[in-house]
Amino acid sequence: NAGQLELVCTASVPELINPLRRTLGLASGVSLSSGQLTVSLKAPGGAAGHWDLSAGTSELQLQNSAGRQLVPSLKLVAAGMLADGAPRLETARLTAPCGSLDCQPQQELWKVAGTLDPQQLWQLLSQFSDLPAPGLKSALKFETLAAVEGSDLQLTELTVTSADLRCTSSALKIPFGSDSIPSGALELQGTAAAVKTLAAPWHDAWWLSERANVECRFESAAGQPFGLQLKAVPLQVANAPGGVLRAVSSRRLPAPTQPQTGIISEHAFIVDQAELRLSLLPLSTGTDYEITAGHLSLPGLEADLSGSVATKDGFFVRATADTQYDLAVLQSRVFNPNSGVELVGAGTTQLTFSGDPLVYSETTPPDGSKVRFTGGGTVAWQRATFRGVTLGPAEARLTLADYLLESAPIQCSLNNGQAVLTPQFDLWGCRLALGAGSRVEQLQLTREFCEAWLSYVNPLLADAVEVQGALSVRVEQLLWDFNSLKDCHAVGELTIHQAAAAPGGGLTPLLAVLEAARRRDLTAAVAVDTSRFQVGMPLQRIPFRVEQGMVTHQGLQLEAAGYRLATSGSVGLAGQLQLTLDVPLEKVANGGRTARLPIRGTITRPQPDTAALVQTLAADQLQKRLGDKVDRTVNQQLNRLLERF
Repeated sequence: NAGQLELVCTASVPELINPLRRTLGLASGVSLSSGQLTVSLKAPGGAAGHWDLSAGTSELQLQNSAGRQLVPSLKLVAAGMLADGAPRLETARLTAPCGSLDCQPQQELWKVAGTLDPQQLWQLLSQFSDLPAPGLKSALKFETLAAVEGSDLQLTELTVTSADLRCTSSALKIPFGSDSIPSGALELQGTAAAVKTLAAPWHDAWWLSERANVECRFESAAGQPFGLQLKAVPLQVANAPGGVLRAVSSRRLPAPTQPQTGIISEHAFIVDQAELRLSLLPLSTGTDYEITAGHLSLPGLEADLSGSVATKDGFFVRATADTQYDLAVLQSRVFNPNSGVELVGAGTTQLTFSGDPLVYSETTPPDGSKVRFTGGGTVAWQRATFRGVTLGPAEARLTLADYLLESAPIQCSLNNGQAVLTPQFDLWGCRLALGAGSRVEQLQLTREFCEAWLSYVNPLLADAVEVQGALSVRVEQLLWDFNSLKDCHAVGELTIHQAAAAPGGGLTPLLAVLEAARRRDLTAAVAVDTSRFQVGMPLQRIPFRVEQGMVTHQGLQLEAAGYRLATSGSVGLAGQLQLTLDVPLEKVANGGRTARLPIRGTITRPQPDTAALVQTLAADQLQKRLGDKVDRTVNQQLNRLLERF
């Protein structure tokens, strides 16, 4: 028409998209029901002249699990000139509800600029596919000069800014289709949530706390070592006026709605404060690098790094870390504040690592068929305390195989006794195992130990005071699941060498009844002076098991008020009781009649059924009196008969 060519095409979007749903990654249950794509091109009839292109979609309708949805329209407009039959672009603009993109030539470069609202883009795409919400919370503005040089993309004067992110580069060359690293310089600052979103296509940074700010600088030049600097700072420190807050050495998390009751924090391996500096020298292979300088800083840990990195057919690191550590600081990040764990110790050690560290970025557990990452080193401590147990100075020679952390046998003092322990810890499942033969010899009893540990075998001693004595423990099997008490399992033997204590509130009323029974006056139980009572445990060996969240034993003997008592049954790791107490009805060393009483309540407040004991003793005393009277009557009649003869 008047020397102009006009081409208009229309197509049904559902007929284009639905057959390609697997290729495009559409979620199951998503289908387009209506929508149209229109393309219009106006061009000169000859080899020169002006051309215009427009393309867009109408409002699309689709069905997904939420029902019928509407997708706003998209539009692309471009214009340029034909020169000797070849099209040249002068301007292009793409608009969508989530932002816009403008492209204009500037000599040999292209000026690319635009805006993008990540939240709106996610809302748009999430109608088609299951996508995680982005950590970028505000709109982005970006601008750069771009050019394609051979197989490289050249970016200059790059700026990307938003309320939670800023990225700048004066010059950056990005190679396509090779293992080569970019060259140039790039600086990035922003919230960790925003940085994790940018890194998501290449790396799942699950280990980085979203409550942190991140600063990163990358610099590389051909034939020279390239440098990487990464710094994470907790948000409270990053947003605070300079100098008013001390360095953080504990988690910075929102106040939980309920306290964490576990020992190991669910955020133990989440980083909110760190600094990493690396210098890598490319080797002649083009895929291998030497770590010429490296330093990692975490609260409680400083490490100088050396070694090599290989990127051919994956990612392989072989490194040595000369490390300084402070266990008191590390403890505050690994264990919950109410865990009862206290570590004291600082020192230096050399740690070695080899393999693919990206195994720790995966969201499924390793299958165990092949170990992908290994490590080793030695850690020493001066003191370790946990709920009434104190370990003396010792060291652990550790080896790491993917998520399994093992130690050579550890020998140390434990509550003035001696311990030999062979622990393993599953980092993935948060499970602790002790090797067969792990044992504790001549552990000295304390009130705290009885309350925290011995109460799971005999809760009647949970509140005992003036405790003294010793015991030993040998473990044949132990697997402790910190995420599930019902999946804990243990088999072992407890040896009581000797023990004595003043009874607490759980046992005192029962002993008062026994003392009153000895005096043959049960009504005097309330007036019995219990302050002089002592409870002892004779030499004995007690096998125990832990299954389905219960600690089970049989026949643990107690001596009190001249009586020998015995407990049997189970104590729940959650505090519930399924116990009985065998109480003799007379003072005899062995044998004799006994009463079996249930122990109710909880591990912290055990309640033997004293009322049932009173009834049993009263009936027994009544029976004895009736028996004595019958015996006297029979004897009198026999004597009279004998006198007649």
